[in-house]
This record gives sequence, C-alpha cells and structure tokens, in this order.
Amino acid sequence: MITYGLAVSDTWAQDDHGRVMTSIRQAEVAATTEDDLHALQLLESEADKLASWEDSVFAARQALNGAMTVDPNALQNDPALAKIRSCGQFLNAMLVSGAFADDPSCH
Repeated sequence: MITYGLAVSDTWAQDDHGRVMTSIRQAEVAATTEDDLHALQLLESEADKLASWEDSVFAARQALNGAMTVDPNALQNDPALAKIRSCGQFLNAMLVSGAFADDPSCH
C-alpha cells in the first residue's frame, strides 16, 4: 500500500504487525534445532527492521515530509527498504530450501 502511495492507517499497520508477531511466536514454538533458532533470529531481526522502517514512514507522513511521501522514487531509493527487501528475498529462498544459511542483509 505504501509503495503505491495509498493511505495506510495506524490500525492497518497495527493489525499487520500483530499478524507478523503471531506468526513469529508460532515459529518460535516450532523451532527445535539450532538451525531453526538461528533462522528464527533472522526472522525476528527482519520484523524489527520492518517495524522501524514503517514507523519512520508514518512519522514522515505526519510531518508532511514531501521528500518521502510525494516523491514517486522515494521508496525505490530508500536504503533501509532495499535492505529489508534483500533480506526478505534471502529468507524466502532459505526457508524454501529447508537449510539454514546466513546473509548480511538480515543483520
């Protein structure tokens, strides 16, 4: 929604965050091996980075920061979002493979 410049409410973000945290807690319960626990740490780190980025986007909108809220290229040039995207792609591939790996973009 943010990528396309659509209005996002605080309740939408809170609901989304709640779903993420519920899923992470489920993964926490299911983690049984050392590799599972390491992967869980990467997932938690990614969720934390995403929440921090989301907070900064909402703060920019509340402050009417046009550089972040009006510029159509702002998200494409956002280094924090690029790192989140890179880590997300890595985590997806790692989880599908079923074998733990590590990547600097997730730290």
